[in-house]
Amino acid sequence: MISAPSPTNEGPRLAALRELQILDSAPEEAFDRLIRVAAHHFRVPIAQVSLVDEHREWFKAKCGTPNSEGDRSVAFCSHTILSNEVLVVEDALQDERFHDSPLVVRDGIRFYAGAPLRTNNGLNLGAFCVKDLAPRKIPAEDIAALVDFAATAVDIMQWRLTSIHADSANRAKSEFLANMSHEIRTPMSAILGFTESLLDESTSGAERREAAVTIRRNAEHLLQIINDILDLSKIEAGKLTTECIVCSPVSVLSDIVSLLAPRAEAKKIKIEVEYAGSMPEQIRSDPVRLRQILFNLVGNAVKFTAKGSVRISTGLTSRNDERLQFDVIDSGVGMSPDQATRVFEPFTQADTSTSRQYGGTGLGLTISRRLAQLLGGEVELIDSQPGRGSHFRCTIPTGPLTGVHMIENVPFSMIMAEPKPESKSGTITIPNVRVLLAEDGEDNRRLIGLFLVRAGAEVTFAENGQIAVDVLCAAEARNQPFDVVLMDMQMPVLDGYKATGLLRARGFETPIIALTAHAMQGDREKCIEAGCTEYATKPINRHKLLSLIQDVLARHREQGFNEPVCAAHASV
Repeated sequence: MISAPSPTNEGPRLAALRELQILDSAPEEAFDRLIRVAAHHFRVPIAQVSLVDEHREWFKAKCGTPNSEGDRSVAFCSHTILSNEVLVVEDALQDERFHDSPLVVRDGIRFYAGAPLRTNNGLNLGAFCVKDLAPRKIPAEDIAALVDFAATAVDIMQWRLTSIHADSANRAKSEFLANMSHEIRTPMSAILGFTESLLDESTSGAERREAAVTIRRNAEHLLQIINDILDLSKIEAGKLTTECIVCSPVSVLSDIVSLLAPRAEAKKIKIEVEYAGSMPEQIRSDPVRLRQILFNLVGNAVKFTAKGSVRISTGLTSRNDERLQFDVIDSGVGMSPDQATRVFEPFTQADTSTSRQYGGTGLGLTISRRLAQLLGGEVELIDSQPGRGSHFRCTIPTGPLTGVHMIENVPFSMIMAEPKPESKSGTITIPNVRVLLAEDGEDNRRLIGLFLVRAGAEVTFAENGQIAVDVLCAAEARNQPFDVVLMDMQMPVLDGYKATGLLRARGFETPIIALTAHAMQGDREKCIEAGCTEYATKPINRHKLLSLIQDVLARHREQGFNEPVCAAHASV
């Protein structure tokens, strides 16, 4: 007998076969039915869907034979995959390739006809074959039918793989939604529970303060979950853009260490930073997105490390490459090889039990890799071993380094800068500032109004855009204009976009700050295009809102605007 050589495209062929996830799979009725129909059509005792891997032919479906696999070196099908034509052996005893094959001598096979199982990209994975124990001829119409049977088998394989991927995606999304339910309900339980505590008149002052702090912490956690989901959706929709400005990588890293040091200290682990060589004082990148990437990587390392340390090593990959590298190495739980292959997949966590134990959305690494790629870089897993920790690497381009000062031996004091204290309520005031707050939500009106009044402002409310236009024009007519307008963009009767456009069309120059729960890419631009001066997203942060009002008023005064009297108003 003569064994068939390997096809010239053996590597891609085997890769395509593995990608189908079909080898050694359980019997499936679709293939079995096809084989039964083929055996009946060709009137043969043996029919097989044969897949040829490195060393064997394996039968996905078969009839007339007890064997589930055979030796590739003696298989008829190993010859079939060498050509795109149907292989017909009318009498194996008369064919030098097979006359002394054990399939012929031992099993008595005399007739064989096989059509290659050919993929759309031209790779022959095996054969759809029929066999008989007696020599025979095969008419042309049966050869054509055999080709159709083979094509149908390949179609079923592709459909099967699509179904597997769909099931896997559905399982991943179901697990993700279950995890999201847990992540959302956990802080919501704390918020609702401690709100009840605040409403309880027997609660002491100290307990009330602790309850308020807990509510705020859990609300911020909820907001982070929402931001993660929005970021991923923006990235996948191609709607997230980055900027490229001069920034300090040392400052960015300092911010990250300062933010995460309290978490590490609470777990009695250390965050260590080392610089591999010189560090550029400035690079051109997006500092907000770089900070987000590093916060995710270092935050994950702290989260999954119970003892030991988290080490951050950074420096240029080389002086000529103009790329900056951040290595985050922890001594935490680590991952198995199988878990590591899935760690960057969206809606997938290395282990769903991990999410239950440590919390989190499982989106941080996906977002970090996508953001790094948007910056022209990459985030990759260098190494991970169960019980010994993980090593992630972020690499980003620096932009041209010609003329950029290089810092040698960066002082640890520069890294461990003290975190900036949060501004306490009441430190920002806007005394006697006349504010019109246009907001249809009663609770939001009360909350934002409380912020403004405590800061010293005089506040007038409008429940929709039409009332806002009427009130503003009436105030102008009395020569008692407002200093600033806070305009919700989604309101009944007349929304914020139309109200702002109408006011600007009438020559109204008072600053208008958009208030909106829309925080997707392009929403700020939409508000500015409508005529708004600035943009603030909900939930409203008191300190940020008051700072924004101060800044807007200062810029308005610098520009020397004089308020014109608004034209006579009319319903829209």
